[in-house]
Amino acid sequence: MKQLLTVAIAVFCMCLSAHGQPRPNVHTVSINDRPAKKKVTSGSDLSNYANSLPDGDTIYLQPGHYGDMSGLSKKIVFVGIGHSDFRNSGGTVVSFSNITSLQVGASGSSFIGITVTGEVQAYHWQSVVNNITFEKCRLGTINLHAGSATYQRANWSFIGNIITGKIYNSYGSTPSIQNMFFFNNVFTKDSFFSGINSPLAERVTLVNNVFLGEHATPSKVFEGTCRFFQMQRNIFYGRFFGGTLNSVEVYDNIFYASGINSDADLGAGVTGPTGSNTYTDPVFINLPANHGGLFLSSYNLKRASNDNKGLHSSFNRYGTPFTPFVTGLQIASPVISQGGTLSITLSGASKVEDH
Repeated sequence: MKQLLTVAIAVFCMCLSAHGQPRPNVHTVSINDRPAKKKVTSGSDLSNYANSLPDGDTIYLQPGHYGDMSGLSKKIVFVGIGHSDFRNSGGTVVSFSNITSLQVGASGSSFIGITVTGEVQAYHWQSVVNNITFEKCRLGTINLHAGSATYQRANWSFIGNIITGKIYNSYGSTPSIQNMFFFNNVFTKDSFFSGINSPLAERVTLVNNVFLGEHATPSKVFEGTCRFFQMQRNIFYGRFFGGTLNSVEVYDNIFYASGINSDADLGAGVTGPTGSNTYTDPVFINLPANHGGLFLSSYNLKRASNDNKGLHSSFNRYGTPFTPFVTGLQIASPVISQGGTLSITLSGASKVEDH
């Protein structure tokens, strides 16, 4: 009874804020036969459902492929189960083909533990689509698609993701992306930043990321024109700086690539404290031979002196979000006498920490 009472109190407390007011609602959604509060038939159906909810609500997505989601216009937190199907729910992730046309009302939304195989895109005729967060996701192309300085994307954050595609602005003639943050992400050898028709962005901060490539044939990090980036404590393994760089501040990073042996090899447009970068093999604890096993490596460094470089104690190789998810519920005796005890057995899975 004590355990049951503790659970009841905990659930009640979760439903109230510090001032006794109701917290935002939490909803479970499924696109298949898994138990959920709401069943949807497609990504469009999901976005319509999300747009019917109050701002700030959370949607827990059951594993499955939801197709394209377009036109989100509410501030919603979407939570999946992580970017790896290894050890996650029988080999199934939460995935979208594309997340497109984020509307101004979607500002403040978060996407956690979700795989997007195609493109993430804001709607370019909507102004100030700001404060969007992607955390513990696997992302393909990120099209910031801002039409002008009027239609800004500001304060977008990318934390603990695997990023496989290019990050670019496909429209406009002036820089219109401000204050982007990339922390503790793994960039594959096919991912890069690209300015199309204009600089990609201004004031982009990249800290404690790992950029993967092949040492003998390094791949580029930049294409086109990019300016006012600040890059600190990253690891560039088999990557070099391409494109036209303007005031890209680079310091306290590790570079390991053929032909990249000193700050002078980084090219024009790079600034930063001279001698702060190192050019040596970072020596990962478990580097897969072909970089195809992204989910099987944490990319932590062996040398304790470089512990502050690269993925700094926050990247989870399975991508499992911070919130445990319930996998089963069983009521031992659904009929009880007055004053009796209701016995409920819950089974679930919590996050898997790499550190």
